[in-house]
Amino acid sequence: MEQLTPTSFEGGHRSRVEKLKAKQTRARKTLSCDQCHRSKVKCDREQPCSRCTAAGRSHACTYVQAQPKQSASKKRPAPRSSQPSSVTDSTPDSGRLLNAEAKSCSAVQPPLMHYRPGKVKHGGRTHWAVLIREFQEAQSYFMSPDFKAPMKRLKSLKSLFPQRSRWNYPFLDPSVSLVLSNQLLSYLPERHVVEALVENYINTFDKTHRLLHPPSFRKELAKFWEEQSIMGEAWLSQLFVMMALGLYANSSEDDRESVRLVDVYLDAAAAAIHRTRFLVKPSYTSIRTLCMMVLAKLTIARTFGDADDLWSLMGLVVRLSMWLCLHRDPKWFETMPVFDAEIRRRLWNTVVFLDLCLSIVSGLPLLIRSSDYDTAAPLNVNDDDLAPDSNLTSLPVKDINVLTDSTLQIRLSESFPAVSEAVQAFNSLGHDWDHEKVTACDEQIRHLLREAPKIFEISHHGRPSTSKDSSAALQGLLLSIYLRRILLSLHQPFAFGSDGHPEEPVSHYAVLECSLALLSYQRQLYDFPAEVVGSSSCRWFGDICRAEFVIAALFVALGLRKKAFSDEPNPSSQSAMTTASEALRTCADIWKSELVRSIHHMKISICISVMIATLDAITSGSSIREALLQVAEFFIGLVQRRMRETQMSQELPQPTNPSSAVESPLQTLAVPPDSSAAFDFLYPFDTSPPDGLMYGFGFNQAMLEAFPFTADEMFRDIF
Repeated sequence: MEQLTPTSFEGGHRSRVEKLKAKQTRARKTLSCDQCHRSKVKCDREQPCSRCTAAGRSHACTYVQAQPKQSASKKRPAPRSSQPSSVTDSTPDSGRLLNAEAKSCSAVQPPLMHYRPGKVKHGGRTHWAVLIREFQEAQSYFMSPDFKAPMKRLKSLKSLFPQRSRWNYPFLDPSVSLVLSNQLLSYLPERHVVEALVENYINTFDKTHRLLHPPSFRKELAKFWEEQSIMGEAWLSQLFVMMALGLYANSSEDDRESVRLVDVYLDAAAAAIHRTRFLVKPSYTSIRTLCMMVLAKLTIARTFGDADDLWSLMGLVVRLSMWLCLHRDPKWFETMPVFDAEIRRRLWNTVVFLDLCLSIVSGLPLLIRSSDYDTAAPLNVNDDDLAPDSNLTSLPVKDINVLTDSTLQIRLSESFPAVSEAVQAFNSLGHDWDHEKVTACDEQIRHLLREAPKIFEISHHGRPSTSKDSSAALQGLLLSIYLRRILLSLHQPFAFGSDGHPEEPVSHYAVLECSLALLSYQRQLYDFPAEVVGSSSCRWFGDICRAEFVIAALFVALGLRKKAFSDEPNPSSQSAMTTASEALRTCADIWKSELVRSIHHMKISICISVMIATLDAITSGSSIREALLQVAEFFIGLVQRRMRETQMSQELPQPTNPSSAVESPLQTLAVPPDSSAAFDFLYPFDTSPPDGLMYGFGFNQAMLEAFPFTADEMFRDIF
């Protein structure tokens, strides 16, 4: 025992155990890549290796350089006195190992990293703030003492808008208690109103983000009216979200009562789903409901935070979907009915689509990679070909070129492999594509883009043409916007020579073309007839694509700032510079028309106007400071005037019984005595377009020039 004392170690004598350990330690040279070495599989030692390429992790295929062998004296253990004295530093080489591990990862400098004590902001290449950073001219003026007073007045405009109260939606705040099922049912309006709202949802949101089988849901709704307790609380939650989105899609921009009722329905949906075990035992209905809630937060965003936190909520949806094995193709389940198999494919397709879109908006990594699932695309069938009680062993699948209710999802599925690889490259830590890969991916996406007008029978300008299904034009427009947005991010690093990449002419013109095309889609969207957009207003669709339109405006403004558009006029048209400038001003005009809808819309409008003002000041050689002060004063007066006008238009006679007004179930937790009267004005719906919305692009040009616009990263902190 004396030989095992600390003294013996100090003298250089090692125990038998230490000798055995020393014999077993061999400094082998690592030839495999880091990923194969960790997985203990054979590596072909290519760059990247075939295994990493097949697994979709080419960016992580790195090789660790061999370390020089240590001398025998360095291998000896340190004396007892120099050994670690605490558990926290019991591994003195841990820091060095972590550093070596970090060096082995070929991470590149993130485009947007911001730290404040207790708060970290991050944005990938696809985040809007990355582009706003390019406008440095206005930054010093925002920080100057001269701009302090206007900045304070701009920030005070927030008080004119409804304040955000459901920060954790759809999760309930700790102070909110659950309501009973019979209390939730009391928030339903009359049957004809509910059915009208449901049909409005089916004709709008379900055409672009397919989650339902409408014939089956109509039967379920009929059963619900016969016995309201038969469908369960998850189904009731789904119904409330559908009513909220259906009402939102058909309400005008200044209809504050409809906005309030939308909040009531969304709160009721949250209260209903929290009465279920959706986290423990998810179901098709709960997954559909959560996807609808994601759509609601994406569409009815009132602040930037409403859109930014969707990525984390989508993570829950993805995990619950995988819990239900939606990511595995139904062919692996031999006894699964044909109807269930098709519904699973339909639901998973929308989950993947939402994940791709939200990853682009947030600038954060994808939650679903192509290697994570094998679920096939939905079959090319119509909704009428499906029935839950059918004994069919197969479905009447139509030719791939025949337009059906499933066409949009089939075309989206065709884009998923290429788009997933591209998005993974945008927002990963170290994946840095060369231009050859960008060109190859561009060709795949453009092939789908060229096919969209033929499939959905729309013109190349996005306008609807003759079509058997009026919603097909809208679906084709959504597909085109989605693919154009991918192309923007794909070519962004090579368009203007950013992120250390050389400028490539192909990418340069691709970015300018796609950004102008997106602004053209936004402009033409408001000319679509009501039967195409599915309601009397197109703003619900514009809100779904809000992020794409904003990014396009930023790209156009950046192109104008860098003088990237040709200033030479074509023989039959004006110069590209003039066309781009007019497109940007029209975009600013559209956002100005929707200024008072939310804080989110106000910020976007101010941001775009600031960019235009800065560009005009640079072009004319006038003072940027004076231009920005004019923008601030213009918007302060405009917002205050528009809010007063909206408030005056919403002044209605007070009800005889004030308690008959419908309030949110998460605010009062009380049962309204009679809520049916509050819904009388919702039916029949007014099909006339709101003034200044559908055809309101002929605004005074002098007013437009009075608030020219340029954006800066400071605007994120202004409000």
